[in-house]
Amino acid sequence: MIHVFRVMLLAVVLTALAHAQVADERNTLRLAQVYEQAGKHDEALRYYRDLFAAKPDNSAYFEGVRRCLLALKQYTEAVSLLGERIRRFPADEQLLVHRGGVYVLMEKVDSARADWKKAIALNPDIAPSYFDLALVRYAQKDYEESWKWMLEAKQRGYPRAVQLERLLMGHRRRGS
Repeated sequence: MIHVFRVMLLAVVLTALAHAQVADERNTLRLAQVYEQAGKHDEALRYYRDLFAAKPDNSAYFEGVRRCLLALKQYTEAVSLLGERIRRFPADEQLLVHRGGVYVLMEKVDSARADWKKAIALNPDIAPSYFDLALVRYAQKDYEESWKWMLEAKQRGYPRAVQLERLLMGHRRRGS
């Protein structure tokens, strides 16, 4: 009888602890979100990192860390974070697209282009990668190459491609 009582008591205690952990996790996430929305990215990053360390497969926690690193302009750490995630999920082309965007912020255009081409190889229908490549080529004043990538994005229905098309048509008319 005492043994059954102990088992039941242990079950109640463990259930209560599990509920407390879930509530604590939700509260921590709420704190992180509030700090992020308030522009206090350093505080938000601290909470997101705690959550991500506890549950590294949780994509919401990963995204919170990524967003805060970018907001704080901690690009090297963001590239490292994305690299680790890419090693864990090599078929996720969005991770390559994101890392390419960080490389652009770091002015490492060749690395960005390489990531976007890998993303396109994984998923040829990923229109934002084509558009990002078009923008990089536009910034480098390689308008013919930019035109090629812009058309790929436009054919895949990427709405922002139309704006770049107008800019490129202006360069074509001017002969530049």
